[in-house]
Amino acid sequence: MNKNSLLESAKKVLEKNWNGTFTKPAPNLYPHQWNWDAGFIAIGCAHFEIGRAEIELRHLFEGQWSNGMLPHIILGKKKR
Repeated sequence: MNKNSLLESAKKVLEKNWNGTFTKPAPNLYPHQWNWDAGFIAIGCAHFEIGRAEIELRHLFEGQWSNGMLPHIILGKKKR
């Protein structure tokens, strides 16, 4: 598999798992946003769609606690 086809395959996975506010790391197993995954997803998306990377991180930080803690999991929200 060459670099371009690998990139296109990765984009397809991210698009398939996108729900409009965040990317589900594994829709059938992990339907919510996990902070570790969200960071790497945002890094990947930033290379081809910076706005989506920003939405991903904004959703993550909407779940931040008042004491500054960013939990490991953010329960999914419906599309905006």
